[in-house]
Amino acid sequence: MSIHTKELEAYITVQKWLANIPNHNTRNHYLYSLNKYTKQTQQTPDQLIETGKQDPETAHDQLKTFYNTIQLSQGTKMSIYQANRSFYAANRVQLGKKPRTYRMSVEYESRKLYTQNQVAQLVDAADNPRDKALVTFLAQTGQRIGLTTSLRLRHIDLNHASPIIVEVPAIIRSSKGFNVNKAQTPYHFALGEDTVQYLRLMIKDREDRGEILGPDSWLFRSQSKWVGKNKVRKVARSTPGMCLSISRAGEIVRNLAEKRGIQEHYGMRYLFHPHGFRRYWKHQLRMGGVDPVLLDYMMGHVVGYGGAYDRWTSADIRGQYRGAENFVCLHPVSVVSAEDVRNEVFRVLLGSVDNVALDNVSKSLGVPIDQIRRILERPE
Repeated sequence: MSIHTKELEAYITVQKWLANIPNHNTRNHYLYSLNKYTKQTQQTPDQLIETGKQDPETAHDQLKTFYNTIQLSQGTKMSIYQANRSFYAANRVQLGKKPRTYRMSVEYESRKLYTQNQVAQLVDAADNPRDKALVTFLAQTGQRIGLTTSLRLRHIDLNHASPIIVEVPAIIRSSKGFNVNKAQTPYHFALGEDTVQYLRLMIKDREDRGEILGPDSWLFRSQSKWVGKNKVRKVARSTPGMCLSISRAGEIVRNLAEKRGIQEHYGMRYLFHPHGFRRYWKHQLRMGGVDPVLLDYMMGHVVGYGGAYDRWTSADIRGQYRGAENFVCLHPVSVVSAEDVRNEVFRVLLGSVDNVALDNVSKSLGVPIDQIRRILERPE
């Protein structure tokens, strides 16, 4: 028996399950997981639930057997197992506790952090304003790639000085009409100077090529369009562009890293990919002293207590971002500590002290001049 993924939605048990899952990408993953399970067991979704209600223990053993046959990464196996558990739960079948040995572990993801120099290399490797703007935007905002590719010109006002605050509404739709605000709550994030400059260059380039831009124009446009099921055709730069796809954005980042010779491969994963910039951005701004709760807020996460006790104005975000921008900009200015400054000033001033001045200090403090000389040799 083989059931197509889309055919699963015809079953009442599946409809009841999906009613609890508003996110489009999550629904697709869950349907994919259930489809693999029905193919393995040769049972329809309704039959799985019927068996589960009669004998939950046997149903769980069947699911665990399926889990052990999956030839994918550990993290993917676990997500498929959890998706099918939720299918049972939505239909009031309790399978019992998850085995303690079943853990969500990342098998192929690198734990390396990008450096500012590497990000600058990626931007330098890009040969057009759009790709430069895309990489800079990801690195300096920490936004999800799905939201990034769904932004329209009306969402960003580039007529202000940086940092520019972007307001993300609770509902922001992709080109397919799905909400890409994962938490479904409004939030703000900031655009740094590098991002603002490259976005302006990108828009100017599009206008120079004859494209008529409006509030609903995609911020990042594609240079091609689908003309058939598996056919893509280049389109004139002067025509209104479709939005840049998530897959194409990933290709851009990966190709730039390969071009610069800094890409690394980890099984089926890459060191440089769009989502990796979220980890880079959060680490860098945390190093710059930004409030960790504010970082989660600007990333679109749901903060504690639903954000009831954490509120930030645009001025708050702008001020904290400006103070830490040196940690995410493409060409950071060397940072020195207050102690370094004091010691350097002391060294310079000490060079102008002559014997007459030392004698005056000795008499003023009532301390032998030799002791003054020894202290000056060890500035604190």
